[in-house]
Amino acid sequence: MITIAQRCSSAKVSVNETIVSEIKSGLLLLVGVQVGDESIDIKKTVDKISNLRIFGDEKGKMNLSILDTKGSLLVVSQFTLCGDIKKGRRPSFVNAESPKISLKLYENLMADFRELGIKTLGGVFGEMMGTEGDIVIASSFEGDELIDRAFRHVAAHSTPNHRFLGFRESVGNDETVWEAPGYEVPFVQVNRFATHSQPFWGYHTNYDNVDIIQPNLLEEFLKLFKDVVKLLENNVVMQRKFDGLIALSNPKYDIFMERFDPSKSIVGDSSFSNKWGLLQDSIVRYFDGNMNILDISEKHDLSFFEVREYVQKFVDKDLVNIVLDEIPRRSIKRVN
Repeated sequence: MITIAQRCSSAKVSVNETIVSEIKSGLLLLVGVQVGDESIDIKKTVDKISNLRIFGDEKGKMNLSILDTKGSLLVVSQFTLCGDIKKGRRPSFVNAESPKISLKLYENLMADFRELGIKTLGGVFGEMMGTEGDIVIASSFEGDELIDRAFRHVAAHSTPNHRFLGFRESVGNDETVWEAPGYEVPFVQVNRFATHSQPFWGYHTNYDNVDIIQPNLLEEFLKLFKDVVKLLENNVVMQRKFDGLIALSNPKYDIFMERFDPSKSIVGDSSFSNKWGLLQDSIVRYFDGNMNILDISEKHDLSFFEVREYVQKFVDKDLVNIVLDEIPRRSIKRVN
């Protein structure tokens, strides 16, 4: 448990310009609950903070605790204290405890302070998350359905800030209904979370209204969904109308794309140009009706829409026929 204590003459927590907690002289505590924190960590924190001699006595020396001064506490949950910046340039919050457990420990911490006779107020659990944060995609029950693959692919290639979770690893409910035995409709849950799996601070409260919506973030969200639908509607399989190889640079076809320098080694080269070069060397092998565009895109780590656009060149030259690939259906067993 990470705690920052700040002496204050006054402190308050406001939400949408509404004061939800306020104290006069005392301590402002920012608390970050980490994975593995238990009741003993709460006891140690309460003992340390309540007896910390950081207030001045009549001689101006720091010799008094908050118990001695009968000051107040304002305790604010602050998961960002658990951020790890040892690697990379974006903080990692894997050390932050889950919202459900954090909230329980946070409430127990305030209760223990109150048992000592210290006036203790809390902020809003999860405050400052708002609707900002990464787009979080929680998978279906199976985790490898076409809808899972579509969201993962689009997010990986066009959505800057995103994370993936497993089934039911985030706040939700509808997925359990749709995925129930006898129905089993693959269900992917997509949210925007500032923490690992916690929605914005006002979720299901009177602060959950249109005022918190940021148009640019909503547009980013909408683009993700539209691109997934576009992917599903264009995920075709190809059937060639020729045998052998064709010269892509032949003026008759002119469908060759610039690639790497053939005089240089390509071993270990994962550059964009090399990926395209390998695709062009392989693409005619995929014109057998067995692989769809998403299969090819995943295999070569290229954007679905760029691969689909390239395949269209073969269609336009009357080299292949295309047909929309069927969406696989689960075998459902129902009780009569």
